[in-house]
Amino acid sequence: MLNPGFNSVLGQGYHIHRGWPMEHWQKLIGIITGRYGLSAAINGSPDEGAHFNSLLALPKVYSMFGSSIPELVNAVRDAECLISVDTGTMHLGTAMGVPTIALFGSSLPELTGPYLAVTPGKVLSSNIECQPCYGTDLRKTCKFNRCMVELLPEEVSAALGELLGNL
Repeated sequence: MLNPGFNSVLGQGYHIHRGWPMEHWQKLIGIITGRYGLSAAINGSPDEGAHFNSLLALPKVYSMFGSSIPELVNAVRDAECLISVDTGTMHLGTAMGVPTIALFGSSLPELTGPYLAVTPGKVLSSNIECQPCYGTDLRKTCKFNRCMVELLPEEVSAALGELLGNL
């Protein structure tokens, strides 16, 4: 299961500090469905479905946009793995014991990251010099979101391979 969206991703003028580039999601889906032979369910709010529409056009991708909480819980529980930006679905997955890969940019994983003490998972970040910038003026002026751009799909795929290999 993939969770690319987060609260306010569609807000006008909102800097998508937690957003991972669309082309990265597209490439990762190709790896998931090709190399690992898995399908991908994509979760998000009803409004996010239009924003992430290009992902839904890819083979073996299924929409969970606008799902009810019980539907989301069932889908997360049945997932081989959850790959998510810093959001509530990430916490749901780890609380349910679902292997989770959390993608972090400007946020502080120590503060808002997944609880991985008993759940297999990994927090990934690009570890660039200005990261994390949460709570700093730099976050307000950053226009490029380099920390998420430089976190590559190949790194996420490698983490997924490790998780799946250890299950």
